[in-house]
Amino acid sequence: MIRPPWKRSDCRAELLARPYLHEVHKLESQTGEEKLAALLAALIMRFLAILFGVRVEIPPLTAQAARQQIEEKAQELAHARQEVVRAHFETDGVQAALKQRRLLRSCLVSQNLAVRQAMQAEQLELAMALLGKQKQTTPERGANKREM
Repeated sequence: MIRPPWKRSDCRAELLARPYLHEVHKLESQTGEEKLAALLAALIMRFLAILFGVRVEIPPLTAQAARQQIEEKAQELAHARQEVVRAHFETDGVQAALKQRRLLRSCLVSQNLAVRQAMQAEQLELAMALLGKQKQTTPERGANKREM
């Protein structure tokens, strides 16, 4: 429930672009004949688009253009994924689960004897309630310093 659809590394543009860099290497290692054939194919596609209104995606002809196009698409995809992850963590259910997880972690490391006994007796709700009350009655760490 807490985990977003993508990990943090899945939202990095550099990692998203990595599988497509093979296309850049292919363009860099093209022979003159292959470059000429690609230019001719692109010219034909443009003519088709002009004459018949056919929308055809023309692949990049140079390694620089391919690298730039891959970088732009990877940035767009990374930004979209980051927005999805951000929206996921802003939902009420995830916020409540995170709050409960923090409270449980606090129960597990608590020095309060009553909380520890409740945890050993497997009374999780009681331990969390005791810890919640303890946190409400305990003043903030910096509050005493401000009053002096």
